[in-house]
Amino acid sequence: MHSLVSVAHQDGYGYMQRNPENAVELVKPGMDIVIRAGSRLYWVNGTPDAADVAPTYRNRDVYVSDNTAIILGRLARSSAAPAAESVDPPQAPASGQGPLTVSAIGGLGAETLSVFGSAPPNAPVRISLYGQISRDLPTMLLNTSSTVASAEGKYAITMPIAPDYFRGSIITVNAALTEGGPASTTTYKVGAPNPNVSIESGDPL
Repeated sequence: MHSLVSVAHQDGYGYMQRNPENAVELVKPGMDIVIRAGSRLYWVNGTPDAADVAPTYRNRDVYVSDNTAIILGRLARSSAAPAAESVDPPQAPASGQGPLTVSAIGGLGAETLSVFGSAPPNAPVRISLYGQISRDLPTMLLNTSSTVASAEGKYAITMPIAPDYFRGSIITVNAALTEGGPASTTTYKVGAPNPNVSIESGDPL
């Protein structure tokens, strides 16, 4: 694991702690990255991405995996390259063409799903969670919520999975444009919210 203090020093980022979030903001000209301990989702210039391993918080700093540290180095080098002069394109209408994708990762320390993906720019997206708890029970609608894709065509939302707390059950995540069109789906297998804790819920403290 790599301390973000050392990553910032090595790659030339400005380093700012965001308390009480246990988060760190790394900044360079044209680059703003927010990384939160306990969440695989991190934000690059307002766009979500997912790390291979959730960062941890210790000794008043956030620590990231080898792979994440390599990615941060690449981002630092890309921000140093001179950008070509460009003109902002006109804003795409919400119903415009564009890919609709969806991914989901479990929240660390919470019975939630972080759902993110791509959609047509500025399009409203409806996310629905369906639980398959048992072969003997019908599929149930767990939660429905809406969000709006950014001008870059990215969206992200965190949703509770209640009442599907059954380990090993399957949650289907459905993303659809509220104005109609094709949908995109992915699945998530429910696991423990704190997989690295060795104490079982029934063990005496």
